Amino acid sequence: MGNRFLSHIERTKVLLFLIDGTVREDIKRTYKMLINELRSYNEELMNKKRVIVVNKIDTWKRKRTKEFEEYFLNMGEPVFFISAIKKEGLRELLQNLYEISLAYKKVDEETPYEERVVEVDEKLLDKVLKIERVDANTFKVSQKEIERRAELSDFKKPGSFEELRRYFERIELEKQLKEAGIKEGDRVIIGNKGFIYKENG
Repeated sequence: MGNRFLSHIERTKVLLFLIDGTVREDIKRTYKMLINELRSYNEELMNKKRVIVVNKIDTWKRKRTKEFEEYFLNMGEPVFFISAIKKEGLRELLQNLYEISLAYKKVDEETPYEERVVEVDEKLLDKVLKIERVDANTFKVSQKEIERRAELSDFKKPGSFEELRRYFERIELEKQLKEAGIKEGDRVIIGNKGFIYKENG
């Protein structure tokens, strides 16, 4: 699976194994492979709660469900059988995941937190781009570099605005504004400049 991915899941509380159920022989093989990968990388990952999900049950006969229910029951694993394309079994799976999340939330709320003092590098803060909604139709973008570029841009000079626009594209500013909820015609303030947002294309 790759060490970068495995290092990421170390921070999770629950692991969900999504297994392709098209080929009967591959179900157990895939499950064992995933278990071995976890164990080889970090034995402690085996202590995390797991949920097994077998997909594409629309491609098999129902008696296979009983076979694998018994198999995973013997392994001590909760298992759900779904068909993503036909939306079968999804409600039960999502309900189970919701209940698990509530259980962990309750534990987190009951666990006292240790207070720590963390020193933050001010230079790193300067690089963080912040978007805040000033009012229903106005957004303010804050970050030293983008503010500097906007303030130094002289739109009376040919190519000045185009150069700034290319910089916006490079840092994916429009994408971040959309995530913040901007819409056509809204105003964007950057440094001492104001812009009216228009959808590209």
